[in-house]
Amino acid sequence: YPPGFPLYVLLTALAGLIPAGTFALRVHFISALAAAGTCLAVYLTVLRLGEQGRLGAERGRPSVPDEEKGFLKPAAAFIMALGVGFSFALWSQAVNSEVYSLQALITALILYWLLRLEESPAPALWPLALAAGLGFANHPMIVGMLPALIYAFWKHKHDWRAWLKVLPVFMLAGLLPYAYFPFRSRANPLTDWGNPETFAGFLRLVMASHWTAETASYSFFGDEFWKRVADLLRLLFLQFGPAALALGLLGGAVLRKTRSFFFRCLAMTAWFALLIPLFYRQTGEFESWFIPAYIVFAVAAGEGTFRMIRLLRSRWPGRPGLPLVFLLALALAYPCLLVVIALPTVDRSRDWDAEDYAANILRGVGENGILLISGDNPSSVVLAAQAASGLRRDVAAVNIDALWAPWYRDHVRDNLRLPSAPLRET
Repeated sequence: YPPGFPLYVLLTALAGLIPAGTFALRVHFISALAAAGTCLAVYLTVLRLGEQGRLGAERGRPSVPDEEKGFLKPAAAFIMALGVGFSFALWSQAVNSEVYSLQALITALILYWLLRLEESPAPALWPLALAAGLGFANHPMIVGMLPALIYAFWKHKHDWRAWLKVLPVFMLAGLLPYAYFPFRSRANPLTDWGNPETFAGFLRLVMASHWTAETASYSFFGDEFWKRVADLLRLLFLQFGPAALALGLLGGAVLRKTRSFFFRCLAMTAWFALLIPLFYRQTGEFESWFIPAYIVFAVAAGEGTFRMIRLLRSRWPGRPGLPLVFLLALALAYPCLLVVIALPTVDRSRDWDAEDYAANILRGVGENGILLISGDNPSSVVLAAQAASGLRRDVAAVNIDALWAPWYRDHVRDNLRLPSAPLRET
């Protein structure tokens, strides 16, 4: 469905060619790999923050003590990465064939290269442009990072020639994956949203006007908005717990003084990642749209952890083991706590509901029969069983809730070999 999510579709299509395991397992592997990559990117970003960069030196920031250059800094970054990985928000997407874990990876990579941009602009621009372009080829929530990217360009506008050089990378990474749709549409897949092999159908798909053009898609300070705000506050607490929340606020205050450019990039990313799903009503998975903000807060919590270690060193110099005790306590209060909270919910090792539903409902249909289904989720489960598992491909499944769309009526008519006269508009 719009806008097609071509990057994720292409990656999962490649994973589906691996001659091992079930098709579902291979597709889920992409989500799990992207979630693991997100944790690695968070680790590298937090670790980089713990080092003395050029910007920090120019601003007169104190040098990092020699004792912090040992295992404490990597340990703190590792705890933050574990916290992101064991959170329900990312963990639930790591075991789900959805686009959000891949978008989380892209977000984390963009933030990492924005941090590197301040230290060495020229080398950082190429991977930054690539990551940003791939974000536009994956999910519309990347628009939440546009303010930070525009700010980065404005801040480094004196290097406009370097930005111009990487523009083709950004454009190709963002647009080229969409070229897959017209070719795939010509193969007449089980679901061919918008018939994108025509130019009008292609624009209808990639512009996603079905979701974004209606004023009813947005709610500004209505009852649903305030309900989502309450959900956000609850989710923030479940995502981090009190210890990491406090460290995130401390780290944000520290970054505001020591790395103003990166702080503003983080703040803009988090702000728009929170606002868009609060106002946009069409997404029923609005909790997953908050993930970029969670990544931002985890990075800030890493900086807060470094500041606490320095504070413990300075206040109690005669107790060198105190920072280690602090990190152990933080590990218990953050990632370990999240494992206890999230594991019962994200464990899907015995979840066969979708497979059983598809098998049971298809079993009751006669040979070469027509199955009328109401709703996107039930119809998607049946189509997945037919396409991936080869179950009852003789049955024509029709989602009656989608018959409002002309392209879907054409699709159904072609599949059922009905007369070519157009169906009457209702």
